[in-house]
Amino acid sequence: MVNIRFAAWFVLFGCPAALAAGGSYLVDDAEATPEGACQVETWVRGFSGGADELSTTPACTRNGIEYSLTATRVAGDAQNATAFAPGLKWVTGDVAKHRWAIGLAATTSIIDGVVDNTFIYVPISAALDSDAKFFVHANIGYRHDHSGGDAAVTGLGIDWAVSDKLDALAEVLRVDARDRTSQAGVRWSESERLSVDLIYGHRRYAHVDTWWTLGVNLVL
Repeated sequence: MVNIRFAAWFVLFGCPAALAAGGSYLVDDAEATPEGACQVETWVRGFSGGADELSTTPACTRNGIEYSLTATRVAGDAQNATAFAPGLKWVTGDVAKHRWAIGLAATTSIIDGVVDNTFIYVPISAALDSDAKFFVHANIGYRHDHSGGDAAVTGLGIDWAVSDKLDALAEVLRVDARDRTSQAGVRWSESERLSVDLIYGHRRYAHVDTWWTLGVNLVL
């Protein structure tokens, strides 16, 4: 059986600011919702142990700061959990224009009414080719667990534009040296405002968890 607390933590730890990369992905990119615009990302996730998750992240950018709120509901055979994560993100640079960008982001996770952890990190993005079809994203941060067990967090992701509408993505997130979570998937962009993600994930720690995720991203 999947650990319900992990399922809620999994969503809220990596994703509240990961809006350009896709809320269902773990490694954030150094992009934000356009100034004055809003975006909603919703995804469903099914874990190998039988738990299911539904999450949604609305986000808006005002005066250069992106404000977001992730809401998550996880249901399992014997446990349920509800979680929320408000987040802030600031970015400088422009990957599309300058081929690089860097930012600063923070989020706090609240699970069943209890503050669980606070995560502060630096997202970095860079285009590795002149056509800007291959991107690398890196996250360096620190998680403060309010019940103890603080940890350094690092993440690395790649994004390859296979065609005008199809992207392939892969990523790995490490918490200290013991806990590694990886995902790989594809994104179909129907337009600049609408895209769909299909992702397979794997986490190795005390035991192995796997999952499938289907996400929809909509710019308003």
